[in-house]
Amino acid sequence: MDALEKRRKSFNDWYKKNKSRFNAERREKYSSDASLREKYVSRQKEYRKKSSNGIPSKTIELNGNQVEVFRIGYASKFVGRPSATIRSWELAGVIPKATASIGKHRYYTKGQLVLIRELADMLNILVDDHEARKLAMDTKSKEIHNLWSA
Repeated sequence: MDALEKRRKSFNDWYKKNKSRFNAERREKYSSDASLREKYVSRQKEYRKKSSNGIPSKTIELNGNQVEVFRIGYASKFVGRPSATIRSWELAGVIPKATASIGKHRYYTKGQLVLIRELADMLNILVDDHEARKLAMDTKSKEIHNLWSA
């Protein structure tokens, strides 16, 4: 065990023994110190601004152009389907793979989100007729593949 692991284990042991006292002191300090509370609140606001929920898009360079892209969580809300459904459509080849992938995250352009939402809307209309739904899905999938990078 190296020095860092020993320090980490030592701290974890100390924290387990002193957790309730430590957290009680921290809560007391937070409730009584307005400047500390303001610091925590502003830090939390700043974190939200940086997170994908606060700012759902990023601007990246794609094919020489600056493009606004959205993570799959936002895409899910925009389309009205779970992220897993969008991933499964991608895996099945119904929609092409996400254009941008940054750090193993799927990013979609606004145009791609519109195409995916059109597919989802079409499938909502044809919910009862399985054959018509499959035919429409294949047709729309071909259209999406043609328009994806446009």
